[in-house]
Amino acid sequence: MEYNDGERPQVHCLECGDEIGYGRPDRKFCSDKCRNRYHNRRNNPVSSARIKALNAIEKNYGILTAMLACGVSSASLTELEAAGFNPSSCSSCARCGCHLELRCFDLSYLMSSSRIFRLKKAGPEWVGRKK
Repeated sequence: MEYNDGERPQVHCLECGDEIGYGRPDRKFCSDKCRNRYHNRRNNPVSSARIKALNAIEKNYGILTAMLACGVSSASLTELEAAGFNPSSCSSCARCGCHLELRCFDLSYLMSSSRIFRLKKAGPEWVGRKK
């Protein structure tokens, strides 16, 4: 077995820029901490947008579920927005006549320019339905 006592090429960490003086010659990071920081920073815009969208849909779901628990199936958008409802966040959307039929997971409702109405929990016939 031969050992290379020659000079090792200078390799620098992609995250912090420090020289990596040990390990495999094709190492890209000086530590797991730098590797994780690099990948988190690189993927952050995508994952943070996804997390924000899911959080908005979950907040809407909580508001709509509370409405159903109170027996309310219609409300004005201004009242809902005051409670934190985001009309542009839903899990699916379809045109139904002159209104939009929106779904927030297993809840469905119609939306006009000023109200949501016909709020209901989907039955088993709706789950897995394809358009």
